[in-house]
Amino acid sequence: MKKILFAFLAAALTFALVKPLPIGAKEKMSSNTQVVVKPVTVTKVKIKNKPVTYPQISKVKDQNARKKINEFLKTKGLNAAKAYTKFKAIEAKDKAEWDESLGDWWGYEYDYSYKVKYNENNQLSIIFYTYTYLGGAHGMTAGQSYNFDVKTGKLYKLTSTINGKTTAVKEAAFNTLSEQYDYELFISKPSEIVLNDRSTLWTFDKKGIRLIFSQYEVLPYAAGMPEVVIPSSVYLN
Repeated sequence: MKKILFAFLAAALTFALVKPLPIGAKEKMSSNTQVVVKPVTVTKVKIKNKPVTYPQISKVKDQNARKKINEFLKTKGLNAAKAYTKFKAIEAKDKAEWDESLGDWWGYEYDYSYKVKYNENNQLSIIFYTYTYLGGAHGMTAGQSYNFDVKTGKLYKLTSTINGKTTAVKEAAFNTLSEQYDYELFISKPSEIVLNDRSTLWTFDKKGIRLIFSQYEVLPYAAGMPEVVIPSSVYLN
């Protein structure tokens, strides 16, 4: 008898805990609660016998978007592999023509890699880095940034993301560079900062967007590729 009573009470308690919410309660809860979107899974792919890696994504709700993004990223990797083949041919030619009276031959270097800079809220930011060394004091690294809408597979444009507020963003970037780095800037005013959809390196950030400058663009080589965060309040207000 006790077992039957216990089972009845347990069932009643379970029903009480899972009974449906009143009509409108779900809408109210969703309007007051921020929905957390899980980041996509990013897997590194290495091209055989070449210093080239590129990412592929998975666990994306829209499979067409996933396919579109992956094809784009794969194409970047394959193009880098072709560039490496040409790079090695140039190295072989230069080595054969090297004048030993100039000293020892230093081999060239090439590396193509990437970094996931942001992966939240259906936004994915990836930067590809191409490092090359052709002799001299040091090599050089160039970057290319891509910001995807994971829901559609489309790329975001910088000018649209900042609502055309280039002047405000440039001023914020200039002030942050001046405060954040001890080196003397190569630019003297905000208007000298380049912001466009073609060449500017940028990614999403928890606070807004992140601008990445190329080597020697605004600071000496020792500063690397400087980065500054621009709060969304700068371009959304």
